[in-house]
Amino acid sequence: MAYQTSIYSTCLLLFLLSFNLAREIEAFVIMGRHTVNVKNDIPSNFGQLEVHCASKDDDLGHHFLSSTQAFSWNFRANFWETTLYFCHFWSGVKTKAFVVFNAGWDADEYHHTLIYSVKSDGFYLSYDDEPSSEPIKVQVWDG
Repeated sequence: MAYQTSIYSTCLLLFLLSFNLAREIEAFVIMGRHTVNVKNDIPSNFGQLEVHCASKDDDLGHHFLSSTQAFSWNFRANFWETTLYFCHFWSGVKTKAFVVFNAGWDADEYHHTLIYSVKSDGFYLSYDDEPSSEPIKVQVWDG
């Protein structure tokens, strides 16, 4: 009798674990790739915007954007939802560094593309799936 209870408990545990794993794999496959887009919306008389973005595993290098130019990259968040990208920005004497993507941000809703508009007064974020919404100011320049 104890042997049957142990087998039943083990089977139930394996079923629950496989159900959870299947749900995680489905979410990973369905949600697909992310894109981060950084656009220089600083007036041209302020000069170029320098951008350096990286994650723990990928250094995307330094990019120099003239007014209205953009830089973007695509990636897939890892299974453990620990993917994080940060960027450092320079414009003249102004500087700012902050996290531009954190897989944990998608806990409640999923966004395929994050669009950062860099302006002289700060950094604005909008999403591809909400094109009619106004960009939200998320950061201000240091210095």
